[in-house]
Amino acid sequence: FCGTGTITQLMAKKASEVLGVESSESAVLDAKESSERNKITTAKFICERVEKVSDRIFSDFAPDVVILDPPRGGVAKKSLLKLLEYAPESIVYASCNPTTLARDIQILSPKYKLAKLAIVDMFPQTYHIECVTRLELKV
Repeated sequence: FCGTGTITQLMAKKASEVLGVESSESAVLDAKESSERNKITTAKFICERVEKVSDRIFSDFAPDVVILDPPRGGVAKKSLLKLLEYAPESIVYASCNPTTLARDIQILSPKYKLAKLAIVDMFPQTYHIECVTRLELKV
């Protein structure tokens, strides 16, 4: 759900390798172009639906941290189950829909605890809010 790669590129400045996955071909092309323009070499992008490549991502990439910023419908259950299977150390989940966020956190709750939650009102005078959470592996 990396869109044009903004978060991916920001993380690439701190990480040895970052992978962005997005189903929109034009967004991935923009992300690659932006990375080149900004001389970011540690960011890679895949044009595919997250749920179709989650097996490959975790077998080839094995991330320590996963950042999710899905559309309003949330993350596909198949992808959440892969997260549980591979168990990265932490998950940062940004959501524009608190209902699907709550559903997805419930699915992840056997292995993850909610460590932080921030609610951001990016659209004043509307009912839309953004929620950003950090989930950590239970010890």
